[in-house]
Amino acid sequence: MRVAVCDNDRAFRERLLRALAPHTKISPDDLFDSGAALLAAMPEREYDAVYLDIEMPGMNGLEVAQQLQQLRPGVIIIFVSGYTSYVSGAFKINAFQYLVKGAATDEEIVAELRRAEKRYAEDHYLYTFYNHAEATKIRIQHIVYIESRNRHLYVHTSDGQCHEFRGRLDAEENKLRPFRFVRVHKSYLVNMAYIARIGKLSLTLEDEAQTELTISRTYQENLLLTYNTYITGCSI
Repeated sequence: MRVAVCDNDRAFRERLLRALAPHTKISPDDLFDSGAALLAAMPEREYDAVYLDIEMPGMNGLEVAQQLQQLRPGVIIIFVSGYTSYVSGAFKINAFQYLVKGAATDEEIVAELRRAEKRYAEDHYLYTFYNHAEATKIRIQHIVYIESRNRHLYVHTSDGQCHEFRGRLDAEENKLRPFRFVRVHKSYLVNMAYIARIGKLSLTLEDEAQTELTISRTYQENLLLTYNTYITGCSI
């Protein structure tokens, strides 16, 4: 996982470098003093996680983060700021974490690196299935939900594609449970990262079609408990 730091405060950039260097591959070349400099480097460097200041000359961190997400979907954004007033804006763009400069210890900085590494590993895990002996591999982060119909499974992905293979949803549920998937119906296994809204008897997904899936009463209680635990772990 490649990590960058973007902050116009030189002393804080160097502090982050000292804290992170013993735990991941990062060098002075991965430090940037402006969002423009970081964005210019992204096509070549392809950073997977960025410790990003918010209040900077030119583009602020929220604007930089939005462009980073377009250049590198799935990039992990860890905001570092001297102010708490931007937390709401950070939450809206799905930041991974928000650290307050004056309060964050080196241990907390490294702890967020470890959490980010875990998320990165989960997102880049390759889900493999076979159709007529031909293997298909898809990154976990691109799977929106899996549907079961007539002893066949249909893997719906974030690019709108649907992949079919023969199998049992129970087996896939056991395989994917560690990767934030939850059963919502006898026919549906959902990636919680794509849940936009949970209603009483249905949920809406954040995919191109804004898919709505039925929630079975059998799975309703477990869905709410599991999703609340997931959200708590993702909240900044």
